[in-house]
Amino acid sequence: MNENTNPYAPPQANVKLAKPLVVGELLATPRSVSVGAGMGWLLQSWPLVKKDLGIWVLITLTLLAFELIAVFIPLVGSLILGILMPVFTGGLLLGIQAAEKGQPLAFESLFAGFQTKLSPLAILGLLNFVIFLALVIVFMSSAVVVAVVTGASPNPEDQYAGLLIVFLFIAGFLLFLAFFILTFLIWLAIPLVTLHHLPIAEALKLSWTASLRNFFSLFVFAIFAAILIFLGAVPLFLGLLIVVPLLYVSLYKSYQALFLQ
Repeated sequence: MNENTNPYAPPQANVKLAKPLVVGELLATPRSVSVGAGMGWLLQSWPLVKKDLGIWVLITLTLLAFELIAVFIPLVGSLILGILMPVFTGGLLLGIQAAEKGQPLAFESLFAGFQTKLSPLAILGLLNFVIFLALVIVFMSSAVVVAVVTGASPNPEDQYAGLLIVFLFIAGFLLFLAFFILTFLIWLAIPLVTLHHLPIAEALKLSWTASLRNFFSLFVFAIFAAILIFLGAVPLFLGLLIVVPLLYVSLYKSYQALFLQ
């Protein structure tokens, strides 16, 4: 009896374990989710963070230290930070994917993107930095032009009293909107490049479609994320040791919800 039953016991256990860990195929068109889906991504992230909390704290401290060092590097520090953050993120996504399959999260996952997808992820970071800088330059240049025009008017108080304020309000809103779309355009392209090996152009195309189809869902998620970051920063920034890992895992969860069958 033992000879008949023992060979079958391990396969049965493995099948049960594998069912929730199957990675779905990539959808041809990104899925549209409910407005409150972002809260679900955050809640689903906590078990994976809690499982490897010690490693996550070490990873977060390393990332914060890197960002702090980059800030103090004149001129090129922000560029280096902008280029490398998607590379770090890609590596962490590989680690999160392995953790979801039952493996412990490794600290080395932080650097896995340098070994697998350095070029495309760095290009995404550079693209993000260049577009961000261009938007800021356009906004500042437009504000200066309007200020000069209104200031040169013979009676600026009578004719253009509120023009500059109105322009700054509208332009500021459009700038925020552009930053928001740009953030999620890059944010969602990173897992497509890293985990599905898509070319940059194809990843950005799918990311763009997903961002437009789920604009309000992502906006609500961004609000939740901003609240968590604020709360995490209040107690001497110690809460960020939990919030930052939650946001990285929620990226993985959003990728699953939007792009996988």
